[in-house]
Amino acid sequence: MSANSNFISISGLDPALSLLAEMVGLLKANQSNPDELLLQGDWFENPIEKSSDGIKQNPQAFAELLATLLGEVSGHALGIPAKTPGLLGNWHAIPNPESGKPSGLYLVTMEDDTKEGVYTFSIGVMHGWELTADDQKIDISGYGLIPLLQLGNGNLSAVLGEKGYPITVGLTGAGATMDQGIPLIKAGDLSFNGAKISAALDIANSEDPFQLSIDILSLKLPGEKEASNRSLADLAAISGSEIIQTAASLFVTALTETLNLEEEGPLQYLLPIFGLSSTIPNHSDLPDLPILRWDTLLASEQANDIAAPFRNWFRELSADTELLKAWLTAVVGFTGNTTASINGSGTRSDPLKAPIVSIESIGDLSFCIGSNVDPDGMRILYPGISFNATPYAFDDDISLCVAADLELATFMLSAGRADFVPANLQFDINISLLNASGPLASYQGYCCDTLKGGLALAWAGGSIKVVPSLQLTGVSIPDNDLGTVDLLSPSSFSNAASATLGSVLTQSLTTLLNLNNGNEASDNAGRLLGILPLLSLAGRKILRLRYRARPSLIVWQILLVQWALIIKTSPTHQKRSITLRLSLLYYRL
Repeated sequence: MSANSNFISISGLDPALSLLAEMVGLLKANQSNPDELLLQGDWFENPIEKSSDGIKQNPQAFAELLATLLGEVSGHALGIPAKTPGLLGNWHAIPNPESGKPSGLYLVTMEDDTKEGVYTFSIGVMHGWELTADDQKIDISGYGLIPLLQLGNGNLSAVLGEKGYPITVGLTGAGATMDQGIPLIKAGDLSFNGAKISAALDIANSEDPFQLSIDILSLKLPGEKEASNRSLADLAAISGSEIIQTAASLFVTALTETLNLEEEGPLQYLLPIFGLSSTIPNHSDLPDLPILRWDTLLASEQANDIAAPFRNWFRELSADTELLKAWLTAVVGFTGNTTASINGSGTRSDPLKAPIVSIESIGDLSFCIGSNVDPDGMRILYPGISFNATPYAFDDDISLCVAADLELATFMLSAGRADFVPANLQFDINISLLNASGPLASYQGYCCDTLKGGLALAWAGGSIKVVPSLQLTGVSIPDNDLGTVDLLSPSSFSNAASATLGSVLTQSLTTLLNLNNGNEASDNAGRLLGILPLLSLAGRKILRLRYRARPSLIVWQILLVQWALIIKTSPTHQKRSITLRLSLLYYRL
């Protein structure tokens, strides 16, 4: 305790005693030191009036005092059913004075959400039970609440029987394992953890004295990521797509139970395949799929366009490669393969491929689909199948691979129509010879990765077009990378042949003339023949300038410059007269 000219400072009091003294106005917190209380000397002049005013002006201190004396727990934490659980306030258990155990009665404090600094004090009763059904524990609890007093802003008034202060009762039943992520009820993608019902009787409200609220606890509808509490009004406002997903999920669950199948089996993938669910089971990393609006079929039929929902759904699906990949993942999942990856970029030349059947000794059969957009903005789909045979190994490294692609049809999708053209078929078969450990062939800087041969058949307009192919891929020669060489294309083959022949001749002459081995005379001869590059940067600059002026003389200039450089750099042929004559001849040109 310390004193100054106006106040006596007190610290270290029991918390309950401090709150009581603050509530009646005897003590006041020091603004400069919240842990220190200041004794109010004027309180002793009229203690009754000061105490009354303190209680009326400081209802929060009264609520804190009750919490300190009795302990508290929020109504929301207790799971008490109400439309807005956060407004139920704090429940303070009143113990039995004889045994000290909870009596089932509570003193409830609630802050008015419309009036700042105003608290309502009520008397409440609450009891809970625990039931077990099919190895599932269920917590049942019921409560009743009667408002008594309202305190704050200098007023103390009775609110029992006043409008806006109803008597409320409620009942809740919820699974005891929701905190572990296990809901009470789960049917496919639909789950919830129980329900709560609350009723409010407002005697003074003659217009609407009785209100009933029913909430579903931790409800998660198909397609949703997180669970939440939903009232009946919330459920009435759910969209048609949510109703479709919920009904479909319940149907698949019932079908699974009827057929005694696993709940996480292939049937669950039917929902996203037919546009009945936006999520792919066991693939939370994939994007949400669009929902096929089956609920609009009647309106579409009345508009004489019953295909509109299907067309719009698949146009939205095929417009995004990632969505189409997710949909194909569901198709593959229905076949029992839940770990397969979808390959391809989604174009016609590189369609998305979803493995359907895989036999180790034979190969893989895949469903594939590609698309493109024509200049008019119409999306064209090309569904088909693809087969990749198991490689046939000739030895440890060299193997033969066979692949075939069959384009089954063409779908043209626009906003107003969808056209199906079954006659536009395309078939491709490719045979590849490759080396699993490196290039197929490699010799002294000449390299080839694979040899590919194939045949493409295209049927359109009643005629068949046959296009053979034979390619070398990964072709490289010394100091040059040729990439893919089409052996059936004259231009591609001639370009590759000339590059290869030039490389072979250069390499042969280099060996024959003993170039690049320090022999200056041989290197100069190589420069004369154009095998080695010129050494003089100045000479190359002169050539460029002369070529711009008189392009027709470039060949002669190259020869003269090369000869001039040979004479200048060769110690055995350094004759000024010859150099001068060549130089004069060069400049005359």
